[in-house]
Amino acid sequence: VAPPLVYFAMPLDRETLSAALAKVLLFSAEHPRRFDETVELQVVLHGIDPIRDRRFSGTVELPHACKPNLLVCVLGCDEHLVEARELGLDTFSASELRFFGKNRKLFKQLRSLFYYYRIARLIHL
Repeated sequence: VAPPLVYFAMPLDRETLSAALAKVLLFSAEHPRRFDETVELQVVLHGIDPIRDRRFSGTVELPHACKPNLLVCVLGCDEHLVEARELGLDTFSASELRFFGKNRKLFKQLRSLFYYYRIARLIHL
């Protein structure tokens, strides 16, 4: 049985947050799962409209990759593919894609190999 959700309607201090995360980690260690567990934290700033006020928008870089086994393929021209190969990504050039022609079976096999495809720029087959 999972611990009950806790909703805070007051200012959240660092000690309370640390104690709650310690409880979650302890429960996770006592009851191991076969999947990645996540913790979501939602912060509401009273009196602030984040759509109009852009001071509070941004991104946070996580110390570990969220999906390390995610397979990504880059499609594009040669100069972009060199950069992608340096990052360790799989690539297909326009000339390699022309090889497939209109063979649907080969395209279905290619589609099933990767989770995401990124097109570096518009390529003409």
